[in-house]
Amino acid sequence: MQPLDKTQRNTLEKTVKDARDQAEAAARAALEQLGVGDPSAPPHLSESERDLQRRLRIHGRQLGDVKSDKGVQEIDRLLEEVAYEHWHRMLFARFLAENNLLMYPDPTGPVPVTLEECEDLAADEGAKNGWELASRYASKMLPQIFRPDSPVFELILPPEYQHELERLVGGLAPDVFTVSDSLEWVYQYWQAKRKDEVNKSGVKIGARELPSQTQFFTEPYMVSILLDNSLGAWWAARRSSEEDLTSASTKDDLRAKASLPGLPIPYLRFIQDENGRWTPAAGTFDAWPEHLSELKTLDPCCGSGHFLVAALQMLVPIRMEMERLSAKEAVDAVISENLYGLEIDQRCVELAAFALAMTAWTYPDAGGYRELPELAIACSGLAISAKKEDWISLAGGDQDLEYVLDCLYEQFSQAYHKLDHKNLETLIYTYIGDWITRQKHDIAHGVDGAQEKLDAAEIFKKRLELILEGESPYDIFVRWKSLAEQPVGWDPDLNDGVRMSIRPFLTVPPVGKKGAGVSGISQISSGRRTGGRMRQVAPGITSVRSMGGKKEIG
Repeated sequence: MQPLDKTQRNTLEKTVKDARDQAEAAARAALEQLGVGDPSAPPHLSESERDLQRRLRIHGRQLGDVKSDKGVQEIDRLLEEVAYEHWHRMLFARFLAENNLLMYPDPTGPVPVTLEECEDLAADEGAKNGWELASRYASKMLPQIFRPDSPVFELILPPEYQHELERLVGGLAPDVFTVSDSLEWVYQYWQAKRKDEVNKSGVKIGARELPSQTQFFTEPYMVSILLDNSLGAWWAARRSSEEDLTSASTKDDLRAKASLPGLPIPYLRFIQDENGRWTPAAGTFDAWPEHLSELKTLDPCCGSGHFLVAALQMLVPIRMEMERLSAKEAVDAVISENLYGLEIDQRCVELAAFALAMTAWTYPDAGGYRELPELAIACSGLAISAKKEDWISLAGGDQDLEYVLDCLYEQFSQAYHKLDHKNLETLIYTYIGDWITRQKHDIAHGVDGAQEKLDAAEIFKKRLELILEGESPYDIFVRWKSLAEQPVGWDPDLNDGVRMSIRPFLTVPPVGKKGAGVSGISQISSGRRTGGRMRQVAPGITSVRSMGGKKEIG
């Protein structure tokens, strides 16, 4: 598919920016009508409206809106969510409809419907209009994204605003919904106003401001260059024989040899040695697993899923060729075994999931719409809001994991985004010190793997101690600053709510056998997943999920 041309992009930008203004005005009017910010429900509300008002207030506090001692509650975060969810449910319904993927839930099997057919069916289905019905169908197809049980969707927007939102989404040309990069631009434009406001205000960048400041669009050709010269290079090294590498006349000959239907790899680069032998310029990645079912591709800042979608489009034809899978089997295998995404912005997580689902459903000969394997995309930017006992219960009775989760809960609930000298000492001498004591006890009692865990813990402890001394390179690394601007030694340049990397957290090596981990920071054994509930997705990044994907704590 072709990307948006400049005219289409400009139209989409204006539409999305206008839609945010309209949606936020609509959300404010609806929330104020219900008195969601008031200390008590307005007397004119019906019993059902009072119940909705109460649940919206609870939901707002879960999002971070503060209630004063007098009962007055902020509605800023709730307002943002109402505006976003209502507009994007309509927008996503149009994406589905224009790609013949908006499904009527027929008992004998889903049937694709158009927006015009939704309008005709609305009265019989108890919907106010076709847009409401289309949004309802979209919610059933993607409940992980739209969360139909959220009180946000029970809130009815004032008719004049609702009609304007319908006009805006209906006014976009059909081509906008079938090109390759529309979804990636949608959130960029939605965040543009907020980004400008934060920049002009000069406020300290915190957790709330961070998402709007860290959204950067990667052009399709950049994604292709990176993937062609990593995954593409790995594939070319295995696709090409020694004779191919020594007798090829040009790089194009080698690209043609490595290409497959749906896998052109135009940016794959080769170099030639003095003997005339060609090799991929990026290397052959011999340390990667030979079987792609074991390859894990993680985008730790996945945004709207651009890299994940491109990786799926590359991995599917390779797995079809290597494993003799059908397109449908390969798509499902790639989703369930290869692709992982993390993002600090929950809304981007929804966009990435939607983009990946759309790509899977529209992949040639893959069967169209169907239930997909669970998508391994999670939000890693949420503070711990669960009760401690619920958090620890995710360990499923595993004592080692319970201890790790207890340490993590205490550390992050008390010092979330506020690492200072005292908290670092607590981490080193209390939590890691306790862990070392536990491993020594286990060694004395012959517990398998305890020595390896002790070795890893002691290495890690020494590296963290160097931070206290300001020993280079064991210092604070601020991701958004150039190397010349990095703080030297123990001079933390930390804004509350801003994430940073501590080098030892990212560089502590695996020691010995699997399971040699320290407090969930170095390596957590894949053998301790407790039914898939806890997995380490990268050094320093642990994703904890309950069965069924209904609870995520990043």
